[in-house]
Amino acid sequence: MVEEAFFNKYVETLSRDDLNALIDEQVRYTISYANENSPFYRNWFRDHQIEAKKVHTHEDLLNLPIISGSDIRANQPLEKDEFLF
Repeated sequence: MVEEAFFNKYVETLSRDDLNALIDEQVRYTISYANENSPFYRNWFRDHQIEAKKVHTHEDLLNLPIISGSDIRANQPLEKDEFLF
């Protein structure tokens, strides 16, 4: 008996166009979720004049500023009273 060669056959066998569409859908969901549910990201988008609704594709992520490890550490306990992510 031959074991399945794919972890997730559906995703791993998508055409490049379909895979890009799936990735872009996940990017839109993640950006929207972060904007709606994370005080850190909501403020970060505002401070960097980024409209979350305008981030549509994974290529759009290349235009966003980098968030450093020090930014992350500075916005969670023990530095802040609340976890902002």
